[in-house]
Amino acid sequence: MYYEPFSNGIQTTRTKDTKQLLFRRVDTSSKLTTVVNITYTNKLEIIVTYEDSCVSGSFFPAKLKLNQTPQQQINFQCKKSGRGYLFRRTANQLTSVQIKSDKFELKENFSEWPIDELKKDQFIQQHSNFFKGKGQSDVYEWSRD
Repeated sequence: MYYEPFSNGIQTTRTKDTKQLLFRRVDTSSKLTTVVNITYTNKLEIIVTYEDSCVSGSFFPAKLKLNQTPQQQINFQCKKSGRGYLFRRTANQLTSVQIKSDKFELKENFSEWPIDELKKDQFIQQHSNFFKGKGQSDVYEWSRD
C-alpha cells in the first residue's frame, strides 16, 4: 500500500511476525530496494538490497555518503540465498543517502519519507494497552523483545 500523500513510490507495510512498520522503495529498473525501519533501541535502520545472482558470503565494494558524514568505503554482502546483495546501517537520523558502485548508483532524500511515523508507531506499540483503552483499534502490541 502506498503511503498517502507520499505516493512517490514509497510503500508502507508491516512485518508478519512482529507487525513492525517499515517503509520501502523498490526500483525495478536498477534492481534496488531501499527499506527503512526502526530498531528496538530507537535507531533508524536503512537496508539496501541489490538483486543479482552471487556466491553466498561474497562481497562487492561501494562508496557510501550517509547524511552529512564524509564518504566512506563499504561492502555489500551476498545473501545466503545467492539471489542478491545486502547492506545495512543504523543512524540516529536519516536525511539522505548516496551509494555508488560499479553495479548501480542510489540517491535518496529522506525528507520525502514519513520517517517520524516509524518512531510514533514504535511508541504506540510499546504502550498498546493505553492506546487500545482510548479506542484505537488498529494498535499492535510490542513483540520484538
